[in-house]
Amino acid sequence: AAGVPSGGGGVLQPMFRRAAPGSGRLEVLLVEARRLRPRKSRPGADSLDACMAGKDPSQELSTLLTDTELNVVVNFRILSGGEPLIFKGSQVQTSPSIHGTDSPDWSRLDTLQAAGGWAFRSAIFVPDRMPDMLLDLAICHKGIAKEYTLGSIQLPVTKGSFLTDPRQPFRNLWLPLTTLEVDGSRRINPSGEVHIMTLWIPASHDAEPQGKATAHAHFLALTRPPLAARFLRDPIFDVAVPPSGYNPNLAKAGGAWPRTFGEELAARAARLSSMVAYLECSEQRQLFLWSAFRSRLARDGLDRMRLGELRLVWLQRGETARVKELEELLKGGVPSSWRSRVWTDVALSSRLQGQFSDEDYLALLERGNRLNSCATEQLQEDVTEAGTWEPSTDPALGIRHLHRLRAARNVCLALIAFCVDTDAAGAGRDGPHCRDMIEGEGVVGAQVAYCQSLLVLAFHLLLPQGRAASHAAALTEADVFWLLYTLIGARTNGAYRDYYAAVPGQGRTLDPLSTPPTMKCGAMEDVYLLDCALAVHEPELWNRLHLLGFQLGSVFYRAFMHLFARMMPTASVFRLWDILIAESSNPNAFPHARHPLIDFAFGVLQSGRAALLKAESAAEAQDQVLTLLAYTTEPEVVSSLTAEGNDLLWGGFTRSQVLKLWQQGTEVYDRFYEQYAAQNEALQDLAHSLVPGRVGRFSLQRRGLSTFDIVDVVLPTLQECTR
Repeated sequence: AAGVPSGGGGVLQPMFRRAAPGSGRLEVLLVEARRLRPRKSRPGADSLDACMAGKDPSQELSTLLTDTELNVVVNFRILSGGEPLIFKGSQVQTSPSIHGTDSPDWSRLDTLQAAGGWAFRSAIFVPDRMPDMLLDLAICHKGIAKEYTLGSIQLPVTKGSFLTDPRQPFRNLWLPLTTLEVDGSRRINPSGEVHIMTLWIPASHDAEPQGKATAHAHFLALTRPPLAARFLRDPIFDVAVPPSGYNPNLAKAGGAWPRTFGEELAARAARLSSMVAYLECSEQRQLFLWSAFRSRLARDGLDRMRLGELRLVWLQRGETARVKELEELLKGGVPSSWRSRVWTDVALSSRLQGQFSDEDYLALLERGNRLNSCATEQLQEDVTEAGTWEPSTDPALGIRHLHRLRAARNVCLALIAFCVDTDAAGAGRDGPHCRDMIEGEGVVGAQVAYCQSLLVLAFHLLLPQGRAASHAAALTEADVFWLLYTLIGARTNGAYRDYYAAVPGQGRTLDPLSTPPTMKCGAMEDVYLLDCALAVHEPELWNRLHLLGFQLGSVFYRAFMHLFARMMPTASVFRLWDILIAESSNPNAFPHARHPLIDFAFGVLQSGRAALLKAESAAEAQDQVLTLLAYTTEPEVVSSLTAEGNDLLWGGFTRSQVLKLWQQGTEVYDRFYEQYAAQNEALQDLAHSLVPGRVGRFSLQRRGLSTFDIVDVVLPTLQECTR
């Protein structure tokens, strides 16, 4: 009988004769591994920069001495009854080694690229005769002086026919690294995951396993169906992926022929398909870490406190270790099933929402439906345009998209009604109003000025969380309403006041006659801060982009206003929002609570530095940045880029150079802005307030000047005066 262990170590014998019923062989394809070592915080541009910023020199020296490069190999074993089986004369099969990275990718090796990675193939065996067979992978560093294990994975092969089910022969798996404890249990490592694909190939009764299919071929076949419609869908949230960034002129390396649009679509489909398994792996680790954290809070009697309030209490008490633990958890990502509570708790919107009932939100919505203003007209136009976000001709998908849009519209309508002077608009005064939001000594909540970005944010916040998440795991309309208002207008948060708020006295208001129509835009100020950071830390790239005439605002203004929604996969957007919402209520955020936007944008530009330096036009540079964002399919990459950008920009002494450059530029604009505001105020008085009286031969007694008055009265009078 094939594959029956004998004695202490079984022998998995290859069979070339008649195969037993139900037998077959297993192919395991090792594709890649990620983050095999936990990321270490390295503030500043280099060691000198970190020490000048106040880091202990001895710690920096210790980090340098222990920071050795990895030489990664993976040892494969098949266990049965706890004993390794012998295959090809050995109990262990070892992959090729990859040196110098903690994220090795075997699919990129020249000798393995066509196969999609390194393949381990077993001999033919009968699953029923080995019910406890396990696949054991040990990820090791193989150095000159020593060799040690970074982590291991054990996967059931025959139990429940997990890898040997002929009805589901192919598996695409991302698996977290684990460590074997003394008691025999396995603990999930803080970082590290391995990507493998498995294929069960049943054997015929007379010969070798049927067909010549491989795991890589099955994976490529799975990416073909989405290509028929010429657009892609997000496999997690089932929304259409906006097409962006395709430019055949970007293929400049080695004279390679550029991809066609179909090939580019296939490459993106492959990454999106892998994203499903990767997110399941990431979710498993996050749930493990967050559950342990919640257990510790429950043990200390703190599980009923909001996370945002807990952080404030710990900061006040000086418990920096607990604050750091919470912030590391938030930056590492929130499990999708926990987001509806964690986001509202850490932003402190649940505290504000607790002061009102669901009927208050419904009253706001009813008031908004009676409104007829420029804001509601613009909202209706934006909703109509947003209908094109769903390109599918499937009626079910179209109807679901319209339901989601209607919910997002309701949130925006309630925001407008909450902030507009409804008495003047004739919509009544029932329900709460932002002017009633007294959160301190005479502090009134800020008004929200509607723009299309708010519709985009509301639409994404209302999406159900997780691949198979129920609506219970999603935020309700009222939750999203109070979360958005807290981020924009509440005194306890208000991190995005400069983006979306109409602050009285600063020009951005819903009443065009109350103040001059001028404003300072927080998003453009943040784009300029990004430009300053690039000038200080990447001067060559900054010079190249400016030489091409590429303005960062052409991409990042929309990115910042939308908080990167509809610019990269939704799972990656939500990971970034985990960080943004966590920092929004952080009193120690530097230089301001929106800095993760700049950190992530800088990380994206730095990661694509080589390709951006080869760009030959502003259009190529823009398409390259859009492509980089579109290919950010792994949420862990978002966390890594944001953390690295934060350490580099704000962790060292060079942060003073960035802020000094930014301050000088904003002061120049402030002087221009003051003059611009004075000019607009004078024009507003002329057009709406003053009664001109007698102008030359004409007498104008009505309030304000019309275009007719200026053309037929004012200009001829001025011409006569200058003759």
